[in-house]
Amino acid sequence: MEEQSYQGEGVFDLLGEAWEALHERSHTATLFNSLPYTRLWWQHFGTPGRLQIWTVWDKEELIAIAPLYEAETEQGTTVLRFLGGVDISDYLDIIVAPGRETEAAAALLAGWADAPCSCPIDLHCLRHASPTREAFLRLAPGAGFAISEVREEVCPVITLPDTWEKYLEQLEGKQRRELRRKLRRAGHEALVSWYQVRPEQVEEEMECFFRLHALSDAEKATFMTTPMRAFFCDLALTFSKLGWLDLIFLLVDGVPVATYLNFIFRDEVWVYNSGFDGDKGGTLSPGWLLLCYHIEDAIARGRTRYDFLRGEETYKFRFGAIAEPIFQLQLTKP
Repeated sequence: MEEQSYQGEGVFDLLGEAWEALHERSHTATLFNSLPYTRLWWQHFGTPGRLQIWTVWDKEELIAIAPLYEAETEQGTTVLRFLGGVDISDYLDIIVAPGRETEAAAALLAGWADAPCSCPIDLHCLRHASPTREAFLRLAPGAGFAISEVREEVCPVITLPDTWEKYLEQLEGKQRRELRRKLRRAGHEALVSWYQVRPEQVEEEMECFFRLHALSDAEKATFMTTPMRAFFCDLALTFSKLGWLDLIFLLVDGVPVATYLNFIFRDEVWVYNSGFDGDKGGTLSPGWLLLCYHIEDAIARGRTRYDFLRGEETYKFRFGAIAEPIFQLQLTKP
């Protein structure tokens, strides 16, 4: 077993095919550690960081990638952190071949222990069921590291049944009645429809997404800076080409009033961001309506999970989501 680190941006091309092949079969793969996402994030937000892509090889077989970079914290110290940052990437992890998690963690710990950089290693946004999380917690003390774990946030997730009626039966009685009432009222009070954006329309429709996003609230308007907007545009276009984007809109009397920018990964729906025009949506609760239509569509398509990603907003749980925690590990050399 041999570990190796890469610092230059050319690593994305150097490891490209091997990275994508490993990602395709790894249980710890997410959209946020895929090569297309990681490369885009680095291009938009990497400066002034320094790449530290760590790999583990078994002879000529790539069995793990730890996509890291040296980042400066708000306190002015240096930390080794997952590519993807801390704000816009919901699930991060080491990418590991199935069944090789313990070997990979041991090899990475050995490499990090011998590395000249003594900065802390910040492994955040780890899913609660991540096998690498368990491996690092078990192996780090014996490799000379102090390790701490905190629960960062939760991701509310709906496990989807095979029919819409079964889904409704999963909800609490009050919420089930409320959803049915909103759906009935939508059909009587206005001409309501929704659609999924075709790949050739993504660039144009992103302008409508940004408009509705800014109308949602002041916090969202502040979040969507010019650099962030450029990243979202590139991400939507890239994921659309890969079949990973599901951008949807709700129309009321022909006018767009709600939108969700979703991702599709391994038969799961990931709800990444949204926007609403509360004034034009009126009393129809356009965000709720669009979620109803989309969840029903996801069930019809055989999706297995509907993941709201990070955040404990009340509405997510009213749709029947269950909170799944994500964790942050920090490893330090004593």
